[in-house]
Amino acid sequence: MFENTFRRIGTFSAKHSAAVIIAWIVVLVILAPFAPALFSDTSYNIASDIVPPNSPANIASNLQSQYFNTSNDSSFVIVTNNTSIDTITSLHALMGMQGAILSYLNRNGYRANASSIITVENDTLKSVSLSLGKELSGIYKINVNLYNEATKLNQSLSATADFLFVPAIAYVMNFTKELESGYNLSDPEKAGYQNASLVMQKFAESPYASLSPIYLSSFSTYMNKTLTPGNTTKISEIANSAVNSTSEIISQSVKSSSAFLSSEIMAVDSNLTLIDFDNMSVYRPFAENFTVNAIVPGLSNYSTVISNLNLTVRDFVHKIVNVSFEANYAQIVDLTSSEIYNGTIYQFNGNPLVSLNLKYLEPYLSDLLNNGNTNDSYINSTVNSTIYDETFQQYPVIPSQYVMGSLVGYGNTTEIFAFTLNKNYTISTLNSVNKIAASYVSVKPVDGIYYTAGTDVLSQQIEQEVMTGLVRALIIGIVLSILIVGLFFRSPVAAFLPFSLFLMSSIISFGLNDILYRYALHASVSFVTPTLLLILLLGLTSDYVVYIMSRYRRELYRNGGDPIPESSKWAGHAVFTSGITVALSYIVLYLFKVPIFSDAGITNAVGVVVSIMLANTFLIAVFKRLGYRTFWPARNRNIPMETTMEKISSVVLRNKKKIVVIFVIVAFGALYVYASTPTNMNVFSLIPPSSGIQSAVIVNQSFHGDLFFESFVILKFNSPVIVNGTYNASEMNQITKLENMIAGLSGVAKVYGPTYPYGQYVNIDKLPSNYVSTYRSQINTFIGSDPHYVMVEFELSNISWSNAATSFINSLPSKISSYMGNSITFYVGGLTAGLDAAYSHTLHTFEEMIPILAASIFVILAVQLSSVFTPLRLILMVLASVIVGLMLIYWIVYYIYHLPIIIFMPMFTFVTLLAVGLDYDIFMITRAREGVMKGMTDEEAITTSIRENGGIIVTLGSLLFVTFGSLYFSDLQLIEEIGGGLAIGVLIDTFLSWPFFVPAVMLLMKKWNWWPSKIRKA
Repeated sequence: MFENTFRRIGTFSAKHSAAVIIAWIVVLVILAPFAPALFSDTSYNIASDIVPPNSPANIASNLQSQYFNTSNDSSFVIVTNNTSIDTITSLHALMGMQGAILSYLNRNGYRANASSIITVENDTLKSVSLSLGKELSGIYKINVNLYNEATKLNQSLSATADFLFVPAIAYVMNFTKELESGYNLSDPEKAGYQNASLVMQKFAESPYASLSPIYLSSFSTYMNKTLTPGNTTKISEIANSAVNSTSEIISQSVKSSSAFLSSEIMAVDSNLTLIDFDNMSVYRPFAENFTVNAIVPGLSNYSTVISNLNLTVRDFVHKIVNVSFEANYAQIVDLTSSEIYNGTIYQFNGNPLVSLNLKYLEPYLSDLLNNGNTNDSYINSTVNSTIYDETFQQYPVIPSQYVMGSLVGYGNTTEIFAFTLNKNYTISTLNSVNKIAASYVSVKPVDGIYYTAGTDVLSQQIEQEVMTGLVRALIIGIVLSILIVGLFFRSPVAAFLPFSLFLMSSIISFGLNDILYRYALHASVSFVTPTLLLILLLGLTSDYVVYIMSRYRRELYRNGGDPIPESSKWAGHAVFTSGITVALSYIVLYLFKVPIFSDAGITNAVGVVVSIMLANTFLIAVFKRLGYRTFWPARNRNIPMETTMEKISSVVLRNKKKIVVIFVIVAFGALYVYASTPTNMNVFSLIPPSSGIQSAVIVNQSFHGDLFFESFVILKFNSPVIVNGTYNASEMNQITKLENMIAGLSGVAKVYGPTYPYGQYVNIDKLPSNYVSTYRSQINTFIGSDPHYVMVEFELSNISWSNAATSFINSLPSKISSYMGNSITFYVGGLTAGLDAAYSHTLHTFEEMIPILAASIFVILAVQLSSVFTPLRLILMVLASVIVGLMLIYWIVYYIYHLPIIIFMPMFTFVTLLAVGLDYDIFMITRAREGVMKGMTDEEAITTSIRENGGIIVTLGSLLFVTFGSLYFSDLQLIEEIGGGLAIGVLIDTFLSWPFFVPAVMLLMKKWNWWPSKIRKA
């Protein structure tokens, strides 16, 4: 069917050859500018491309983007290993590396910032030190003032005590002495008074000078009235009472002018006596207590400042009073440092972001105080010298374990440096950064290792690997293709014709696909698409051109007439039938939205259609213009490998039943291996070991969790979790229940969520009083802008793309549902969930796609070949050949090299070979059908088809084999696997299935090959 249509197309193209050639050149020129743009529309972000759009993982990702501020602004990350921050050499190297990279970036037009343990420590120590410096300075000044005030009060108390008691003692001493010489009291009283007056002269220059007369008068009057010859033995007690009486009188006399002095006099009088006023064990406790009581009321404005030291105002004053009474001014520095030390411990208790290194904190505070002469400049200088001269073991203030855990691995030998840039950077910039890092880290005596990472870095590294591999694979494929075609036709002209049409089809296809994706679909293509498209076009275009060219040569040398009509009729029709099945296969692949590979479906379909059109029009026009020169200088009319094919056909005729039995046995054995070999979605293990991948592995090992690719659960509640700043207890209890469950699962390293804001459980009703706002702010980051949504993040113990991680995530939804019940809606997200969803989706799609694809191809072939059985037989035998090919590649990849079988490989191999593998069968069937229509028997037609098509099909198969096999040199094991599967499948179809199995079955079926049609004999 349609043979005559292609005859007419060929005749038209030959008749208007110049116009056809010019038309195609115009199309080429128009689309050429668009072709390179497809590479710029290519996405190399595997993590985002691989998630199926309707999967729970993608829904979780969309909800995360919509309701939670989870943007990561890091442009690239450097991970260093074997670089301990506890050794000065490594620490200096890391500081130098970070500073040099920032300097380089800023010099080259970037606004760059770095987030690392070094910047965090520097910022933390500087901010805390500036705050502590102000506190030290303030407390020091208060202490100095209080010291002076306490000293004055002590001096005043001491002077008051002397004023009250020293004259009285002088009186008693002289009185007693004079009394010993007689019994007359007047002389002792006079002597006592005189001695008291003499002592009182010492106070002539003191504030008590005006009070001396009152004192002497009152004291002597009391003594004269009270003393009698019978009580002189109690003179000390009487004198003490006299002091009491005198103190009251003096106190009252000064009360109006100096209330404090009045109270001081009474306090001294009330707490001291004539006997013990100069006894320090009595005097000092009284004096200290009095001084404290006197000072405390004046510090009401400093109560908050002092309470931050975890001291009451009284305790604070008592400390400095003690120092004052010791007259040890130098001790103020130590006291201040000690107070700030204890206050700092108190203030930082419960701080989720900062920890204190108590062993080194107090000496550091003394350094900061600088004997009371501290200032911001001195503090900054102290911070810088501390950062540079010490290690993390000696820093007085360090980031908390929560902060450290996100920047430094266990053992403090692995560090993460995240650099943020204001604009995109180039590969050249990244290479320069790598050189800088190497010059600091990878040299003696450090001998560390560094890895550059980040989404953009990984994408750039994959892009570099893909492009390098693509160029290498294309060069190998093109060179081998030209050699094979040249040897087959023994003509340099013929050798370069397939290559020329490949260039045209590539440029046109890339241009059309760029327009399609840029302006119609508004999407990008995945990183595998350009490689697969170019390699497929190289193989199929070469096949189509060579097949038509071979038929053209046969017709050219056969009768000497016009070879174009007959060549176009049969070869053109065969190429169209073959090509349309290939295009259909890829369209089905596109419609099923297979991650990463679905866009390869539509691009490949466009490319195949372009190749078919070029082969049936442009190539025919070129034949018309060149004629015999197409095969210059060869004049060989023999069909290549005709003798060999004759022998093969004879073997098949004699052993057709045995061949079919062998084929069935091998096919079922291959089916067993195929079905029993596990597949997965571990695509990252098949990416070259770039620094982006290696860094993730190192971080996972050093941090004991997959820090780079955190997983998460999005919860949706019927009621909001927070209303007017108040957390709803019911919802928060459910969240805690889920967080506890996840934290308790084997395979989870850390959990973060509303009640695990910093990786540890906190009671939201009992948050540390000093950091309530800090905790609430962090808690709220896990509550969405729509408060019905909550996010719980967790780090997996195993790297995200490992089988263990995938198995864990696969089982997590059922565990959550079982534990939490059905009252809550949730979605599990993250890279691992995306990979698991991609695998499930691809596997399910694969199982649905193959029957649909086979049915579609069956319909096309049934219409084209006017047969029901032949299309069915073709499809089954190609599927069997594919399974045999997969068996071999499975043995090589999985059982020998122990690499994972990515589900994409068998799927893409099936889709491609189900169509491409039919090519040679279709070429054979159409030639056999042509023979039957021209009056041959089935045996004669099949033998003729083998003899005439054998050489060309072996050539075509070799072309496809080397083309697909060139993917082995792509450097991406994912593409290498696919290339290996395709190459081995083509090899089996070319050298086993087509020459042996297909004709054996056809010979057994005979007329049933064409049922239900009855081929009309020509």
